[in-house]
Amino acid sequence: MNLLSKSKHATPNKARRATLLALVILAALSAAFSRSLQVRTDTEKTLLQPNSNQVPLEHIGLTESTAFQPTSSSYIPQRIFQIFKSSRKEDWNSRRPFIESWTRLNPEFGHTVVDDDAALEFVEKHFDSDVLDAYRSFPLIVSRTDLLRYLLIWEHGGLYTDADTVCEKSVGEGFETWTEGREDVLFISSIEWFKDESQPDSRPSTSITQWSFAAARRHPILGNLIREITNATLTATPQFLSDRNNVISFTGPSIYSRHIREFMLEFGEDLEAAVVASKTGP
Repeated sequence: MNLLSKSKHATPNKARRATLLALVILAALSAAFSRSLQVRTDTEKTLLQPNSNQVPLEHIGLTESTAFQPTSSSYIPQRIFQIFKSSRKEDWNSRRPFIESWTRLNPEFGHTVVDDDAALEFVEKHFDSDVLDAYRSFPLIVSRTDLLRYLLIWEHGGLYTDADTVCEKSVGEGFETWTEGREDVLFISSIEWFKDESQPDSRPSTSITQWSFAAARRHPILGNLIREITNATLTATPQFLSDRNNVISFTGPSIYSRHIREFMLEFGEDLEAAVVASKTGP
């Protein structure tokens, strides 16, 4: 079932269709994810303690479409988050039909577009000084946006999707399909095959994409990911942070994929084996 398309250039005629899978490995991982909140409670106790000034959900962006309503079939909240430099519709230009497709096809979901000012306010009010310093340290917008998407879903749960994606069917319908009616699914992501352009001799590798993903609040995959990015950023040189060739492995799909792989391995599961199993069936 096609849920969304993604355009690298934000123009409809260049939209690249992709199917958002229920972590292809859903059958293998659902039990692990359902246990994760109990198994990894130490992460939540020690990681990124928010201060007492918790900012309400409606204050982190300027385009809330509806109030939050919990889902009936999943621990993943009915919230959609997107990031753009402005949350004013008149500033979205060619991105407007993309962004508005998420509101139009998901009226039961809260839809928040987080702009630059709201993003900084959100990080300041929800996270400690190390996370804030790391967020402010990024000279590249793409790195800052990578970290911000993890922070938003860590703190609130829900679905994150890039501003150049088009929603083609309702997310609720997708959740029902991907979770197969289970009520204990805590993480949904997609698989694609990726070639690192900075390594021309490398072979394509399996990558778990982070341009769209959904998770329950405080999932340990995101907690561990945020902690590593924060610590690494605070010790990185400005030259390293300014090099676009480092983005994919430092904040983007590579490090995101690695943390999911590591989480799977803790429960004796292998990503490649699960992908093969999903293609061949039972």
